[in-house]
Amino acid sequence: MKSCCIIIPIYNTIPTDNEKISIRRNTEVLKDYDIFFVHPFLMDTSAYEELIIDVFSEEIKNKKDANIADLFNDHIHFKPFMKKYFKSNKTYSRLLLSQEFYRTFLEYEYMLIAQTDTYILDTDHTLEEFLLISREKAYDYWGAPWPEGPFTKPYGIKDFFKLKVVKHPEDVKVGNGGFSLRHVLHSLNLLERKRNLVDFYWRFNEDMFFSWFALDPDDKYRAASVEEASAFALETNMKEEMDKGNIPYAVHAWEKHYPDMQLLGHPD
Repeated sequence: MKSCCIIIPIYNTIPTDNEKISIRRNTEVLKDYDIFFVHPFLMDTSAYEELIIDVFSEEIKNKKDANIADLFNDHIHFKPFMKKYFKSNKTYSRLLLSQEFYRTFLEYEYMLIAQTDTYILDTDHTLEEFLLISREKAYDYWGAPWPEGPFTKPYGIKDFFKLKVVKHPEDVKVGNGGFSLRHVLHSLNLLERKRNLVDFYWRFNEDMFFSWFALDPDDKYRAASVEEASAFALETNMKEEMDKGNIPYAVHAWEKHYPDMQLLGHPD
């Protein structure tokens, strides 16, 4: 079994400038892993293929007998799923709550999901570090912590059903799925155990599902601690934490939460 694959979901035929920055940085750092661009059926992926060729051009040039065809056959993959999963955040969540998704990657022990608004920072952290911790402590899920939970007070009418299903949401801390590490088989097994809940009741973001069941003492699915997950990734509180010197492996949604962040490193 292979150790870990990288999943980069893409929706649009032409990536934005910031999406290019994210993809370029993350693929450069994670170049030793199999990388899958997950996209809708029949989407034109040529702009992403050109970007990847540019990212790996020096590596191809410096390796004897290396060529572009080998790169895409052995290392970079474009994996289509049904178009219905890429229409909105809700439909994307249904993809990541589908057993089909995890079955596709069962040859890997773990998957790292790196959406195109994520960025791996210039630190001493490595993905192997978090994989090692996961194996030692039997962790199945990592994500940027929610300091106050995935949805916060004051609760509105739209939160009523959430509160009926997710008791004490303030306890659900780890974490956001935008940059998340998951045990593939254990995530699939959890979805199989909770099939009826997923099919008939769960209408919330997919990361809330995995984070919530990681707290269930009667279930074997486990997430990293808030402290450990904060070293893995930050999101809503990234500026506050990074200003205090707490620099994570990666950030999610930096455009929204820290637009002035210095890329290719961290703020001065």
